[in-house]
Amino acid sequence: MIESLTERDRFFAEVDEAYNKFHANPELMYEYEAHQKWLHDQATYISEARAEGIREGERSKALETARKFRQLGVALDLCATATGLSQQEIEGL
Repeated sequence: MIESLTERDRFFAEVDEAYNKFHANPELMYEYEAHQKWLHDQATYISEARAEGIREGERSKALETARKFRQLGVALDLCATATGLSQQEIEGL
């Protein structure tokens, strides 16, 4: 398919030539792969930070809900069940 495109269109021929030169140069390939690794690491870092932020937000909301339940006089065991927090955590509020 590449041969057919390069025969019909000079643009594709130039792209194919550049691609082949790029792959033939070990230094360029090393730099490209290093950059791809960096991009992957950054995406992983952002994903993990986002997940941690979500967990912190959920915990904060659970603590806030437990405080309100306790102010309303809801039993400790019901607060724990409703919020997913331990009874010890709720007692410490």
